Amino acid sequence: RGPQELLESLLGLLELRCFAELTALLLAAEAPGHLVFPPAGLVRQLVARLSGTGPAQEHAAFLLDHLLAKACAGDLCYGAELLRQFAEPELVATLTDQVLAGSDAAAAV
Repeated sequence: RGPQELLESLLGLLELRCFAELTALLLAAEAPGHLVFPPAGLVRQLVARLSGTGPAQEHAAFLLDHLLAKACAGDLCYGAELLRQFAEPELVATLTDQVLAGSDAAAAV
């Protein structure tokens, strides 16, 4: 298994807070040599898990909030890439649609 498959497995276990916190630690690379997962498409993967209600959606919002805060503080080696992903028009539209549909998790981001 490669890093992308491991990330997918961890994201599949987001209903448990401990896996959300572990994923947050693994995603918080401060230096390029600390990268565990490729940042490409990361925000889209997390936003896709915001629909619905429950712990998994809340933990996906937690991860997005955590990563966004670290990127804005300059604490992520891929912070600029992450912010670029957040600014993609399609992603903004998806988040807006989810908020308007009543997704509390999407509104938390």
